[in-house]
Amino acid sequence: IRHSQNNQTKKVDLTLPNVSFSMDKIYPFKRESNSSTPAWYEKIGFSLSTSLDNKVAVQEKNLFKRSVIDSMRNGMKHDIPLMTSFNLLKFVTVSPSINYSESWHLKTIRKHWDEDSSRVVEDTVSGFRRAYQYSSGVSMSTKIYGSFNFGKDKAIQAIRHVISPTISFSYSPDFSDPRYGFYKTVQTDTLGRTAKYSIFERGVYGGPGAGESGTISFGLGNNLEMKVRSSKDSINNSKKIKILESLSFGSSYNLLADSMKLSPISFSGSTRLFDKI
Repeated sequence: IRHSQNNQTKKVDLTLPNVSFSMDKIYPFKRESNSSTPAWYEKIGFSLSTSLDNKVAVQEKNLFKRSVIDSMRNGMKHDIPLMTSFNLLKFVTVSPSINYSESWHLKTIRKHWDEDSSRVVEDTVSGFRRAYQYSSGVSMSTKIYGSFNFGKDKAIQAIRHVISPTISFSYSPDFSDPRYGFYKTVQTDTLGRTAKYSIFERGVYGGPGAGESGTISFGLGNNLEMKVRSSKDSINNSKKIKILESLSFGSSYNLLADSMKLSPISFSGSTRLFDKI
C-alpha cells in the first residue's frame, strides 16, 4: 500500500493494493545432462512477471466518499520476455529476443465531439478489455583487446585498452492501426480536424505505443588501465591502475520515423581517483 499527500493542494494519491509476482527464467529445451556444450536452442529461456495495481487520486475532503471507488483506476499487467544467445565466429555474441506485454483493464474511454458546447466530451465505459503489444530484436556484441608493454623495469610497465562495440536492431508495429482496435479517432475543433486517442490512456498502465518503429542502436564502450611498478607488492612488483573504468558512446536511428530519425548521441564515463573518489 502506498500513500502520497500534498498538503498545499490537498491532493491524495493512493495505491492499494499493489501486488507483484515474478517467475525465475526457465529453459524448456535444456537437457538434463550438462556433459556437453549446450546447443543454441537449449539457451532459449523465458520468464514471467505479473503486477496488479489499483490507484486513485482524490481531494482530501472526498477521501472517504463513495465516489472514490468509482474513480479508481485498476488493472493487471503481464510481461513475458523470450531470449537466447549464441556465439558467431567464436568472438561475436548474438542475442535474439521477443518481448510480449499484455494488460487487462476494467474501464476504457470514448471521446466524441459535442456540437452544442463545441468541445470534446469524454465518457468512461465499464467492461473488461485487454491491450497487448510486442516487439522483437537482436543484438550483437564483442570485445577488442589492445595492449602495449613497456617492460617490467619501467615505472609504467604496460597499458591495456578494451573496446566493447555493440549493435542491435528492434522492431515494433504500429498499435494505433485500426485492426488492433486500441485507438479511435475524434473530431477536435469546429474546422473538422481529427486526432487519434487511445481508449486505454486513462488506465493505470496506459495504452500500447503508437507509431511503427524499426530502430538500430549502436554503442561503444571503453576501458583503459595500466600496470605500474609497486614496492608494496613483493611478489609481482606491480599493481593495476584504472585510468578509465568506462567511457561509453551510444545512439540509435529509427529507420521508420518520419523525421528526427537519429537520437541524441550520449556520452558517459567514470573512473576512480586515488582509490577513494
